[in-house]
Amino acid sequence: MMNKSIKGIVLSQLEYREYDMILSVLTQEQGLIKIVARGIKKLNSKNASGCLPFSLSNFHIQFHENKNMHTLQTAELIESYRYIREDLRKQAIATFCCECIEKSGEDFYGYEYLLQLFELLKDDECHLLLCMFLVVIMKTHGIEVYVDGCMNCHGQKHICAISITKGGFVCENCYTLRTDHKFPKNELQVFRYLCKADFTHYHVLSGKITCTTKMFDILYSFFEEYAGISVRSYQFLKKVLYMFEDI
Repeated sequence: MMNKSIKGIVLSQLEYREYDMILSVLTQEQGLIKIVARGIKKLNSKNASGCLPFSLSNFHIQFHENKNMHTLQTAELIESYRYIREDLRKQAIATFCCECIEKSGEDFYGYEYLLQLFELLKDDECHLLLCMFLVVIMKTHGIEVYVDGCMNCHGQKHICAISITKGGFVCENCYTLRTDHKFPKNELQVFRYLCKADFTHYHVLSGKITCTTKMFDILYSFFEEYAGISVRSYQFLKKVLYMFEDI
């Protein structure tokens, strides 16, 4: 056991005993770690602000070698990302993305991706960022949606739909009514841009393409199907996105 300082993003909190929490923290050096934070539910806790979800903090911990559970000594808040907590849609997106990373396991190092997402959430392009995040995290799992032609026959003409089961675009001849999802040509083009992009392309695409909740649904279906990960906060996020589309 040794004392250690480590910078990380709080992905989630889990209640543990009356006043304690177990934090899931994503770090650049150690990946995903768990920290037992004693007493942070008390009103006079000095560590509470640094342990809130989405916070970037410097954690001073008792680090236990060869274990994934460590003990908090102090937490110094670096950035609270308050604008995320004050916006229901941004909070739902951040919760979903944090859960995706957490369920991807300790071998997934999404630290830089998550910091980029949080910074870009200052803007209002929520659908674009959410779709970009799913594309990025799928690529880390070795999952890429085929959007350079028909996944079934490899033809490049008359592309009309997206197939989860086939793994990408399909043409009119290969389209299956019961399983594939038809889109207008312009939306298929937008979907192709998304599947080729990452966060470095955000300012190129921002304001120039329109992403929809349906596109997010399709990308999430690919993630769930091929990564084998089901995200609990997905249903709430989808309700929030549809709610804002109706406003």
